[in-house]
Amino acid sequence: MTTAVMLDNMIGRPHLFSMCEVGGEGDMMEVKVTNPRVIGKAIKDIQFPEKSLLVMVQRGSDSIIAHGSLVLEYEDIVTVIGEGDATKKTADILYK
Repeated sequence: MTTAVMLDNMIGRPHLFSMCEVGGEGDMMEVKVTNPRVIGKAIKDIQFPEKSLLVMVQRGSDSIIAHGSLVLEYEDIVTVIGEGDATKKTADILYK
């Protein structure tokens, strides 16, 4: 719960960070969903890179812990954690 609250605070204040390092090889990034190919699809139905994880979705004033059956909507802001270039590749899938 503490992690969710911390991430919610970061998402609610996007000027505080857009990308930060997690551990030695990971990154965390916020991405706005604009790709028509993923809008209206459940997270589980989108093929994301293996070493990436969608953590939280901010939709308006609501923060939602990401889960497989969550359907992405236009302009959702998704917090992504990934290793190597997985974070960037995931961002490219969400934002096109």
